[in-house]
Amino acid sequence: MTDMVYMMDLHIGEIERVLLETGLWDDTLIVFHSGNGGNIRPEDGDNNYPLQGGKWTNFEGGIRGPGFVTDGFLSQNMRGKKHKQ
Repeated sequence: MTDMVYMMDLHIGEIERVLLETGLWDDTLIVFHSGNGGNIRPEDGDNNYPLQGGKWTNFEGGIRGPGFVTDGFLSQNMRGKKHKQ
């Protein structure tokens, strides 16, 4: 899993670099969000700690996931805010 996160971070950084170099950053909105938690079967090796549950459950580990929005387009008053909806 760590390798996948590293590769995703590397390639998203590459997209950001191109957008900045081409002057398109201020007209771009990037939305990233995860799936709905990891599997909780022991053979899958996923871990949703500290959340309880995982995929196919109604616990937070199955319905709550991280995400972010970034760009040059987002208004200043929305930057750096954390929402729990």
